[in-house]
Amino acid sequence: MQAGWTRRPGLVDGRRRAGTSLRHRGPLPPADAGRAVPVFAYLVARPVIRRVLKTVSRSPEPGVVAATVTVLLLLSAAGTHALGLEAILGTFVAGILIGTYPLREEQLAPLRTCAMSVLAPIFFATAGLRIDLTALARPPVALAAVAVILLAIIAKTLGAYLGARLCHLGHWHGLALGAGLNARGVVEIVVAMVGLNLGVISGDMYTVIVLMALITSLTAPPALRFAVRRMPPQRPRAAAAVLAGRQTRA
Repeated sequence: MQAGWTRRPGLVDGRRRAGTSLRHRGPLPPADAGRAVPVFAYLVARPVIRRVLKTVSRSPEPGVVAATVTVLLLLSAAGTHALGLEAILGTFVAGILIGTYPLREEQLAPLRTCAMSVLAPIFFATAGLRIDLTALARPPVALAAVAVILLAIIAKTLGAYLGARLCHLGHWHGLALGAGLNARGVVEIVVAMVGLNLGVISGDMYTVIVLMALITSLTAPPALRFAVRRMPPQRPRAAAAVLAGRQTRA
């Protein structure tokens, strides 16, 4: 996973066309840069971000917080890009750090509106333009797609179901958890796009991964509704008595 964030798309393509080996152009070797990012994020960026957000959250204007969060995300992306890592890694780490500070919903409303109404459709349209559905006409690609989709569904559903049963939840509760966790979305597509840009995966594999993300996301809601409808009605008093008994034994 770490190697996937440590090569720039332009550098990969240029080196491939030139027929030379890939070399890192950042100030640190890829492995050292990958280790330095979480350490720097926890020791330096985390307190700085919390202090900045604490200051700007006092403003009555929600746009101030949204603009500050945008600047923090861009600075983090620029920082990881300067280290020779993928810029999206910086935004991912910054998003985690920003999420640790309790901002109000209305303060992030302008940024959420812009992201969901403008940026997200552009991203998904760009991801969709890179899909080659004609590749599924080839039997090896079609079989790989079926295998990946089945493996993804079985692994998530079975893991969630077994975890639920180990926690003494019912059969339909376990299936509902599996259906809810089965949905893949933007994370898989982002990783697939990065892998395609770096040349780590082929165009056919990119198509298979995006198809898997779409199918699991589309099938999750009806499967979840199917399982929830069959859950036995809960009894609040009985559940409270069971919980109280467990706390007493603890």
